[in-house]
Formats: sequence, C-alpha cells, structure tokens
Amino acid sequence: MKKFLLKILGGLAVILGSIGIFLPVIPTTPFLLLAAYAFLNSSDTLYNWLMNHKVLGLYIRSYVEYKGVSKSHKIFAITTLWLTMVLSIFLIDKTFVKIILVLIGILVTIHLLKLRTLTKEEMRNLDEMKKAYS
Repeated sequence: MKKFLLKILGGLAVILGSIGIFLPVIPTTPFLLLAAYAFLNSSDTLYNWLMNHKVLGLYIRSYVEYKGVSKSHKIFAITTLWLTMVLSIFLIDKTFVKIILVLIGILVTIHLLKLRTLTKEEMRNLDEMKKAYS
C-alpha cells in the first residue's frame, strides 16, 4: 500500500512540476525532487524514467548535483514567467492582484538569477550522468 501511495504522490508531483514549467507561480524543481524521492522509494522503473526524461531529469540532476541550472533554463523560465505575468495582469481588473503578481514575478526572477548558472563542462557532466542512468 505504501508503494502505491508513493507512486500516486510521485505522479501528482510530476504533473504539478510539469505545469510549473509553463506556469511560473507553481515551483517546478521542488515538485520534481518530491517525485524523484517518491519514485525512488516505490518504483525503479518510474524513477529511471523520470531521471532519464529529456527535460524533467535535467531539472533534478542539475539541482541535486550542482545546485544550479543552465543558462538556457534560466532564460526560458524568466521569459515564460514574465509573459504569463503580463498576460495575467492584462486579464485581471483588480489593482491589488496586479501588484501581487508583479511582486511575485520580481521575487521569482531574483531567485532564478541567484541560482548558480552551470558551466558548459557541468552540462556535459550532466549529460554523461544521464547516460549512466540509462
């Protein structure tokens, strides 16, 4: 029963983490780390799938191994963040909510910019790690 619940938790965490790639208010990495933990303790197959996933696995490995992200991920995340924030600001009539969205956008941007930017060598190492998981 415990393994079944962990698989469900991992699946939900993968879904939320994947949504977080496109909706900046939902954190991607914490959900993917939770999914990795849940799958590690419940299913080798799901854990290997997640760690070898072209996009999701890279988020986890880069954060766990180097506490950082690639430059392209930073650019993608910040661009997506502000595109969705600006769209939301135009769609919402409440000034207070607009201010909150701008503050969230600024804080998330600061967080992303503070994360270490991985070097090309570190990215190559991550790619080699991916091959090792296969």
